[in-house]
Amino acid sequence: NFGGKLYADIHGAAPEEARYARQAAGHSDMSMASWLTKVEAQIIDRFDNLIVVSSKMINHIDSKYGISISAKTSLLPIFPDPTFFEPIDKEQWKRNLGLIGNIVFLYSGGMQAYQCVDQSIYWFRLLRSQLHNAKLLIFTADLDAAKRKIDDQAKDLKDDIQIMSVP
Repeated sequence: NFGGKLYADIHGAAPEEARYARQAAGHSDMSMASWLTKVEAQIIDRFDNLIVVSSKMINHIDSKYGISISAKTSLLPIFPDPTFFEPIDKEQWKRNLGLIGNIVFLYSGGMQAYQCVDQSIYWFRLLRSQLHNAKLLIFTADLDAAKRKIDDQAKDLKDDIQIMSVP
């Protein structure tokens, strides 16, 4: 019974992410993903304006529900500032980070299970056993969680892993 306009920020594919997380954790109960699909459908049907971060999200919703939402959708992309796209001197950065002469692998993302950070650390451990000059950079907003993961899973490789937060 709200008389004003309703806006929803559909930032990601929550039902699909929930389904993936449940499957990856070995759970067969997909009721959370089903519930999120119902809520998402109600939002798409009842809300006046939808905010999404990419045209792919619009296409995803259009094909998932068989409707066109473009008339009530605002695209608000999340992009870095233009300096992100400027060429950088990779060798200078490797020098700055003490990585000259090393093979550098990068994990950039969150510490949520569905981001597969645990598998990335495991993968790096396997690579490091064969590539003795391999280093891992972890770029994340959650430095404490990343440090805990390294302490739990790769403490013996701590000197080969750098954890940093970046803009």
